[in-house]
Amino acid sequence: MNMIKTVSVSLSEKRGLFESGLFGINLELTRKVFFGGLSAQMLNNRKFFSSSTVPDGWECENARCVTDRKDYSPCGSNYVILKDGYISQNCIIAKDTKYRASVLIKALSDKAEITFGIKGQERSFSVFSDTSPYCELAFNFTGISAEAFIISVRGEACIFAASLLPTDHFFNMRRDVIEALREIAPSSIRFPGGCAADHFNWKESLKPCDLRKPIFCSDKWFLFPDTYNQDSSDIGINEFIMLCKELGAEPEFTVSLFSSPIDAKELVEYCNGDSSTKYGNIRQASGFDPFNIKIWYIGNEAYYFGGQYKENGVLAAMRTNELIRSMKSADPSIQTVIGLAWPESLQKWSKDFVSALDCEFDYVSYHNYIGILPDETQGLNGKATCQM
Repeated sequence: MNMIKTVSVSLSEKRGLFESGLFGINLELTRKVFFGGLSAQMLNNRKFFSSSTVPDGWECENARCVTDRKDYSPCGSNYVILKDGYISQNCIIAKDTKYRASVLIKALSDKAEITFGIKGQERSFSVFSDTSPYCELAFNFTGISAEAFIISVRGEACIFAASLLPTDHFFNMRRDVIEALREIAPSSIRFPGGCAADHFNWKESLKPCDLRKPIFCSDKWFLFPDTYNQDSSDIGINEFIMLCKELGAEPEFTVSLFSSPIDAKELVEYCNGDSSTKYGNIRQASGFDPFNIKIWYIGNEAYYFGGQYKENGVLAAMRTNELIRSMKSADPSIQTVIGLAWPESLQKWSKDFVSALDCEFDYVSYHNYIGILPDETQGLNGKATCQM
């Protein structure tokens, strides 16, 4: 028997106050996940990254998924070759809502006829073989009651990516979710989350959305559980900043311990540098003023998921020293947060980590998911602390 439980949340009842700056949102799960997610993109595995013999999430006929030529795809992923075949995916379309459907395609036969869109609202195009790496086909339509997105080809063609978005999306994000966030009114939002930071490539996220390489993570089941352990990277650093501006929230960023010091410095330069700097100029040329991100988290739970750093707190501290010094050389005004684990089994890692730190950090984030921080612990070397 299926049981539905309803939870009611009253925003009018104030049971307590969060100090400004402490109540933030960890923007980690941007896809569909458990409650719908933030991304407005309606197609799962739309760049075909997750695949065995056929792309996960798609029904196929006369389709072959190519997994060993990612360099051939403009989005650096797997792709599908259709030869007089089709692929389709279930998705629920809202009646009278406007959508944009698009595909990235390359004809392999001299001429290929491609038809794509929602069943009953498809469009057909002729594509001819030429030297261009791909072409984009797109059209807008008004939704009807339908439950499948279909791509079919007469002839032979590569399909590199597909997209289905409501036309009223906000920088690839759902407006209804943004309105819900507006009611919550977070004072800060952290990106690209905690554990997701180890898999996020900020330079990749500067590309046009359809050309970004998907993010894949099979070792953390909780990150992208409903999208075949991958994310099509539709929400990047620029989109994140626009969300923060829309909500009036302070942006915060997590830098992975797997980042190189040079890459971390260039990231700070992109976010906070002026147009006289290389990456500040790239940002400015894209139409964005400095983001002025103040709070930067260095690593996230390396003692759980940190690879070589998981077993060695001293090694993690040495990389943290390198990252913070490099980042502050780009912007000395930034404030950095280190993460420690409170559970007894991880206290040795934390003590080793702290003993090897010789860089300037500003805050300590104690990660402890059960219980409370002991009263006798007021902070580390006078630094402010918060418990997660």
